[in-house]
Amino acid sequence: MWGPLVIYGLLLLTVLLVPLFLRPLVRIAGLPFRIFRNEERLARSSLARDRSRTALTVGALVVGLAMVVALGTAAQNVRKIGANWLAETIPGSELLTSIRPVSTTDPIKDELAAIPGVKSISAIGIFSAPYVDTADVDGRSHKSVVRQQAAAIVGRDYLADGRLTFTSGDPSSAFVALDSGGSVIVPESLAQSSGLHVGDTVEFATGPRRQVFG
Repeated sequence: MWGPLVIYGLLLLTVLLVPLFLRPLVRIAGLPFRIFRNEERLARSSLARDRSRTALTVGALVVGLAMVVALGTAAQNVRKIGANWLAETIPGSELLTSIRPVSTTDPIKDELAAIPGVKSISAIGIFSAPYVDTADVDGRSHKSVVRQQAAAIVGRDYLADGRLTFTSGDPSSAFVALDSGGSVIVPESLAQSSGLHVGDTVEFATGPRRQVFG
């Protein structure tokens, strides 16, 4: 946080000091162009004649630089968050995505496994699940369907990798139950917002009848 603030402060100070040091700065900036004597003198006098106009131009340049710094910092933070998420969540060292749906029987898995250096492959399916959220409204229980981002994983691969961090519950039992079916692993944020604990059940509106998972 302090890096961008220091840069913004330096840029602001530069804009405020431009009118005071404009004449010597213009002379120094014009040295490489002394070969064009008349043009250089005309440009230098134009910049020094109206200091407020020059300061306004520099201010606009500073705003552009500040936007570049802000966007660069935001992009770097997003990239860092994404890299940390991959390192802490995905088993293995590479994540390969597809622009089309891939079935569990697609031969692409065997082709990837045959590539030299590939030790193992773990399939991950990303989809949107209709999660049934229960909330108390005026003392009464109210249920609503919320589209929740979900992933279908192979529990034994994550158990062998040991990278996914659990804040509650036993990882071995959770992954075994996940592969057996009828169970889900929820992120800490969803558990806190919905008041879920280990052993509770959740509902998903995946068909004519709601499906209950533990």
